[in-house]
Amino acid sequence: MTAEAEPLPLTATLPVVEGRLYVGFARVATMPNGRIGMSHLMRSKFDKMGEEELKELVVESLDNLMSGLNFKGFRDDELGTLVSVERDGPGAFGVILLNDFHEKAAAQVGADRLVVGLVSPDHVYFAAAGSGQAEQIREAVLGSPDTSSELVPCLLHLDAEGIEIIAERSR
Repeated sequence: MTAEAEPLPLTATLPVVEGRLYVGFARVATMPNGRIGMSHLMRSKFDKMGEEELKELVVESLDNLMSGLNFKGFRDDELGTLVSVERDGPGAFGVILLNDFHEKAAAQVGADRLVVGLVSPDHVYFAAAGSGQAEQIREAVLGSPDTSSELVPCLLHLDAEGIEIIAERSR
């Protein structure tokens, strides 16, 4: 994902928030030296894929995004519920792409309108919009020191209608 005005021109991307947030496709593996290696799917190959091949790509990608996700809830009587999302391995930020994310997240915090903080590719938090926890998430996003990827830490508003970026850390 990238919170850039335009996606990388040669790579295959789809908009999450048109003109602001994109998801790209890549094969990812841990290298022998412990670092993460990526091989991006190029737009030229993506544009030539048939319907079945695209369907397979999306199904495999969603399966990979769901693999190893862990949700941890923290309840504070004054601030409300905060949920952190972690993954066994890198890339918890993809959780927002799951078809049922809004429904499951809303049930966990007891509200339809959510604030989701993409603090880094590996640190995602969500809470009810308007709660004290939402303000904590905003502060974490705006103060994030993370520069590990194309993802600019951002704060999302999420409800049944869709996703919008409501704040992002300055570059």
